[in-house]
Amino acid sequence: MNILELTSLVLTELIKINNKLKKLNSNVKKAIINFQPQVYNLLQIVNVDSFFKIQFYRIILILFFLQLLFCASYKRPNWILTTEHSNHITTFKNSIQFQFFIEPHSDLTYVNNLISDIFTFVDILETYPYLEIRNSLYKIVVYKHYKSYKEYRPFQVESLAHFDRNKKEIHIPLTIYYNHLGLEYPTPKFVMYHELIHAFLENCCEYSLWLNEGLALLLQNVQEKFVCNQTKILFPYGLISHKNILIDKNFELPIYPNFESLYTIYEHNLISGFFVYYLWGNRELLNTIHIIKNTSLYEFYTNNDLKKYQILKSKFYEWIKKIPNHEFYILGC
Repeated sequence: MNILELTSLVLTELIKINNKLKKLNSNVKKAIINFQPQVYNLLQIVNVDSFFKIQFYRIILILFFLQLLFCASYKRPNWILTTEHSNHITTFKNSIQFQFFIEPHSDLTYVNNLISDIFTFVDILETYPYLEIRNSLYKIVVYKHYKSYKEYRPFQVESLAHFDRNKKEIHIPLTIYYNHLGLEYPTPKFVMYHELIHAFLENCCEYSLWLNEGLALLLQNVQEKFVCNQTKILFPYGLISHKNILIDKNFELPIYPNFESLYTIYEHNLISGFFVYYLWGNRELLNTIHIIKNTSLYEFYTNNDLKKYQILKSKFYEWIKKIPNHEFYILGC
């Protein structure tokens, strides 16, 4: 996309924004809140009139659409678009279709292991009632190593892999690089599983961001088929090692109103992961999934009573403090 095309698209969106500013609905406002929470919070605190609020919303919406445009136009590997099909593999697991776009000169042993691991994981994951693996096409872009992946990932965000919601593609390297060792190792399985869960959730469920991320952090660690109150899921040290951050900063719970506008993406993901593990360990996750379809979790758990919310929050942090400083398996439902 060149600068003229980008300018044309931006102007088109600005015209749409200008025509709809007076009809802002809750979905648009939610998009604004998620994109620029600091500005939204400022508007709630500072007593400014509606004219200035509209100007702020206009600016935020422009930035929001610019972000979408740039995200959609980041450099893509030319081997994804090539007509050479030797690097494209389409496989089926039951009625689920996976299409792999594999970087040339990739280690085929690693590729075969990746496909085998995905099939094994799907067999296990489809027994869990928190999501539905729909019969659809799932695209997976496979890079030969982390250095190649890093060259193409959008915004150079620090990540080992990602799910592109715009193009409905999973992007993952076959190996990752450990700087302190100077060696490459196969990408851990849970990295692929995490992004695969995001792809499945995107295709089946309209969950809030915190539940989407929390479920991905939980279910990426499943190792056995689901049986309520009998299945154990690994609570990894990689997550446990951050528990003191939650304790020190005393974050609000994900059910707190406007939770997704309060924290950075890393803080948001951290508290979401711990809270979903908390719900799992207290046998409340399945019930929460049913509740969230019909009502606000904040209203359900607190009846809009701040004292009840503080009690729930206190119980959550008491639970965190009791978590051992090593990984373990946690029974739940």
